[in-house]
Amino acid sequence: MSSNPPPKGRNYPFAQRGSAFWEKCHVTYDQAVDMFYDQTAMQQYLGHDPIVYSMVYKRVKYPSIFDAQKAYSQDQNSLYQKKEQEQLELEAKGFEEFKKKNDAIRGRLNPTENGAADPLGRPLKPMGDLSKGTFDQGIIENAHEPSDRIETKTSPAPSPQQATESAKNDSEDELILKSSLKQSKPLNELAAGKFNALKKGSIETEEIKKVQQALIDCGFNLGKFGADGDFGRATEGAVKQFQAHYKPTHTTHKSYQFGNVDGIVDKNTILALDEAIKEGWKFVDDEMDQKWLTVPKGQVTFNAEGNDAESSNYFSRKIHWPGNSNSGVTIGRGYDCGNRSQEEVLADLTNAGVFPDIAKLISESAGLKGENASQFVNQNINKIDAITRKDQHNLFTSIYPEYENRAKNNYWKWTKNKESRVNWLELDSKIRDILVDFVYQGFTKGPKPMTKGMLNDRQVLIDYIEGSSVLNSYESGRQRANYLRGQGE
Repeated sequence: MSSNPPPKGRNYPFAQRGSAFWEKCHVTYDQAVDMFYDQTAMQQYLGHDPIVYSMVYKRVKYPSIFDAQKAYSQDQNSLYQKKEQEQLELEAKGFEEFKKKNDAIRGRLNPTENGAADPLGRPLKPMGDLSKGTFDQGIIENAHEPSDRIETKTSPAPSPQQATESAKNDSEDELILKSSLKQSKPLNELAAGKFNALKKGSIETEEIKKVQQALIDCGFNLGKFGADGDFGRATEGAVKQFQAHYKPTHTTHKSYQFGNVDGIVDKNTILALDEAIKEGWKFVDDEMDQKWLTVPKGQVTFNAEGNDAESSNYFSRKIHWPGNSNSGVTIGRGYDCGNRSQEEVLADLTNAGVFPDIAKLISESAGLKGENASQFVNQNINKIDAITRKDQHNLFTSIYPEYENRAKNNYWKWTKNKESRVNWLELDSKIRDILVDFVYQGFTKGPKPMTKGMLNDRQVLIDYIEGSSVLNSYESGRQRANYLRGQGE
């Protein structure tokens, strides 16, 4: 805050989310809207114009300035809520910098005009929850105030049947949960934030059973034991899948924040699960579909970088070490963490869809090579779950273009002065695939891999591969020559 704050009513402190000023005072979207109302009220009190000073806002004419100001407020609410949700989603994906920012907001104090920081008299919402607008709050408060202008009319007494129905409806309205979960009083208390969250190791058997059945109804597989009341690994995994895949509609429940993928059934997760059941949402699990073993480009490389047999030494969806001093901890089809930073590994894996806790553990291997990488794998292979086929597919397709560019540059480097060279984009697509595969494996330091491909003759390249003792030693796994022959497509 500035040591010389602006005059009251003219320039009340207001900061865009993420700005330098915002970082200092931790203004959230709802506080910023509150500031707007404070500013407007002060300006009017001092005889100055408010921010919205006419009945026209965004080319729409409203019945009064009050209504135009309300429209402005709703726009601000939407803007700040959206930005806050984005920050929380990034935190949920495991990005430490966003967690630090959001932690700062959670412990925020509100700035005042004299530069001091004091809690406001009004209650503050938890970060991520929707809050009622000032106008709506005023309407609710005024609804309880007696008014001489309202005529009271005597209504006829309800019949016993009507009274019973009314009592039943009132009871239904009091329940927070609306699906089959509403039958549990503790789960309704959890939805109100008055009951302990359910997590791995919890002993509330009956509540766990109801949550498990709800997950099964949504299409999640809890294994052979099903809804047994034991919050174990299968249930935790199903909760994480739900948290990762369900997109809130905020139709059944208006105000809740959903985004953390932690396997814990807290207030927000139970509200989201209740909403999903009530609205008939179903989980379609294609994470392990066979289709993810086919990639749009680079299939020969994808196939060469591992297999999908869990009993094999070349199973690629668990962390592994290829076995040479230049290699690091590898996950998926050739994603080597040895030449990448921890931030890069975390971002790549998270963007591919890998659960944040798994991505974070794998990212700790960044920069390790040779024996250090081998030790990391030995110490952590049983702690780190396998990624899914879909995650592996996404990871490969996200990095393959990088290797295409490297191959193109390497091709130019070694062939630019050769008269018989064919332009990169005019090369046979299979020859291009093999040249990229050379680069993927690290054959970039000599001219032959590229000069043998520049003639655009498959047989010339086949003869080179099979005639090279080094390249031929990899043929049983990489099958480059057979790929050029059109075999195994």
